[in-house]
Amino acid sequence: MKQDQIYTYIAMICGLFSLSGCVTVQKPHNPVGAYWMPEQIDPVHDDRYDVEYANRANLTCHKKIFQPSDLGLTGAEDRSIISATPILGSGDQLAVRILGDKDRLSNIYVINADGNLYLPGLPPINIAGQNVMAAERTITNFMVAQGMARPLSSIVQLILVEHGSINVQMSGAVFSPGNRRVAERSAESKAASSLRMAIGDFNGMRTVAPALQAAGGVRPDANISQIYIVRNNKWAVVDMSAVLSGGNVPDIALADGDRIIVPSRNCADKDLIRPSAITAPGIRIFISNLTRSANNNAGAAIGKESTSLPYGTTMMDALVSGNCVGGSAMASDRWAVLVSRNPINGQSIVIRRRIEDLIHRADRDFVTPYLMPNDSVACYDSGMTNFREILGMMTDTVTPAIILSKVAQ
Repeated sequence: MKQDQIYTYIAMICGLFSLSGCVTVQKPHNPVGAYWMPEQIDPVHDDRYDVEYANRANLTCHKKIFQPSDLGLTGAEDRSIISATPILGSGDQLAVRILGDKDRLSNIYVINADGNLYLPGLPPINIAGQNVMAAERTITNFMVAQGMARPLSSIVQLILVEHGSINVQMSGAVFSPGNRRVAERSAESKAASSLRMAIGDFNGMRTVAPALQAAGGVRPDANISQIYIVRNNKWAVVDMSAVLSGGNVPDIALADGDRIIVPSRNCADKDLIRPSAITAPGIRIFISNLTRSANNNAGAAIGKESTSLPYGTTMMDALVSGNCVGGSAMASDRWAVLVSRNPINGQSIVIRRRIEDLIHRADRDFVTPYLMPNDSVACYDSGMTNFREILGMMTDTVTPAIILSKVAQ
């Protein structure tokens, strides 16, 4: 080989190294207001502006007392809302027994969607929003007013046969706000209920905690010590913070049409980023690991188990789950990005981390963001893998040229 050819190959290799160093993930730029948890800031790799902004943003949570007017509530407080007594609503089944009735009115009825109970030949009786004892008095007073019975005690007896599902309006610091159908029973459960011999029914899903989970769970910025329950324009406040310490959680029965408002503290509380009775049990994320050693996600063993993770999983856990960690030491200089969204203001945010830093740094817990539902994690190739890719591309191009030149000679 001639000396000038050797120099040419050396120059090509040096050029490949320089190209491989350029083909890395660039630092993402996030808009002001995108950061919402301290772990999203890395003082080592983030520039001065980002670090200073994180300090100004005051990402540490402080206790805040919300007033009803802050949430747009104008009605009066009603502490009677905080009760464990089941409330009747549309879809509930009741066994109605009337003293002296010869099976003309005594039967099993379902409360209509308008909240009324329809007895044969009688005007509708509205009992939605009442407990069983109050509904008994309502029906008794109705029958006395119609001249169908004398004002005696125990004229009407109601037995709750089955609690149906209810509609609850969720708003505030929950992952999926909106109207939610709570305590829906499966067909199998309804069939088993019709066959049982027991009298009465209890549907434990018609309470506050299951309703919060039906809305995706509370977000990390939720103020769970001051959750508002609104019923008929009146409201009550419930403190659910005991759920984090294993204490007694208020078992408050919800009624059809209730509203639950979870105020936001505008910051992330790490104590709320774990499975509990009021948070999401798990999350679904998206992982991309298209490296030289894994040309597709199936080849990287990224399946349902890798993308369905417990709530409280960090970016580092997802990188291990996506096979982005480990392998050849020469290819260990890899970067990863987390694509997320600030749930408080809806702004997107992209976080960049060097994978080996997360493994070796002692402060890894302070710079490893927690994952939220529907986050995306992407792993980028190392400089050595990039060099190998470019070298292969050059080889694929140069080799045919050499062969053609030999043939031409």
